Amino acid sequence: MKSKTEYQLNPEMEEAARAVKTQKKHYYDYSSEQKLLFVYYNDRKWAKRLKEDKDWSILEKKTNNKVKRPKAQLDERHKIHLLNFYDDNPQARIVDVVASLISAPCI
Repeated sequence: MKSKTEYQLNPEMEEAARAVKTQKKHYYDYSSEQKLLFVYYNDRKWAKRLKEDKDWSILEKKTNNKVKRPKAQLDERHKIHLLNFYDDNPQARIVDVVASLISAPCI
């Protein structure tokens, strides 16, 4: 595995990296050099991953990939009840909805 110092940057990226290292840290206030480096390094990372895995997509979702999720507490009956309740009472508050779920005989 190569370390960061073994990668050869082209001259524009070297200048951008030097400029970023000398700046003070201002969070969420990125300079154009920082943005350029972000795109450059992500491009290299994505290209490497694409070479390794031809089926990989940059746009694939990274979150909610968990298989062991707890089972949902509400099911289709609850959904139907809530839809009917909001159809009858469009201005209902959450407190009213919870009370209707608790007092519903079919649930």
